Formats: sequence, C-alpha cells, structure tokens
Amino acid sequence: APEDFIEYTGGNEIHKGKKTLLETAKMVFPNLNFKATLSEINCCVYDNAVIVTYYWQEEGTYKGIPYSRKGVATDVVALRNNIWYYASHHKTEIETK
Repeated sequence: APEDFIEYTGGNEIHKGKKTLLETAKMVFPNLNFKATLSEINCCVYDNAVIVTYYWQEEGTYKGIPYSRKGVATDVVALRNNIWYYASHHKTEIETK
C-alpha cells in the first residue's frame, strides 16, 4: 500500500496511510481466526487503474468470540511510476436478519 492509501469501513472508521494500515493489522490479526469468501467479482480496467467490486462474507472468531458478517466492497488498484499499488478499499456491511 502507498503512503496515501485510504480505507473506509463504515461508521467513523477511516484509516489513512500505509503506517495506519499496518498498525491496525498488527492489532487485529493475532486475535482473529476467520474464513472469507468473495462472490460476484467485477473488474473495470482503465489505463492506470483497476476498480474491483464484490460481495464478501466471513465467519470466524475474534478473541475467541464467534462472529459472522457480510457486505459489499470496492478496491482500487492504481499504476504509479510503473508499479501497481493497492490505493483504496471501501466496504459496507450488510446487516443479516
């Protein structure tokens, strides 16, 4: 991820920058055990960018507590100086009833 990476996960959660992304991953992943599946993956390819949209679903445990959730997401990958970067991620959780 580049230094100007941005992730919006709904609510008040906005993560900006590579450093924040890595710090969040170090905090969350040691306590997380999950399986994720993606469906209805669509890609729009442009000269210097790729936009990917998809539905996601995951189940697992966080700190030993079971959870299940699903949603829709958009990822942007951009070409900068002949290197492809994961530039942005946005996800919206879909409530299950």
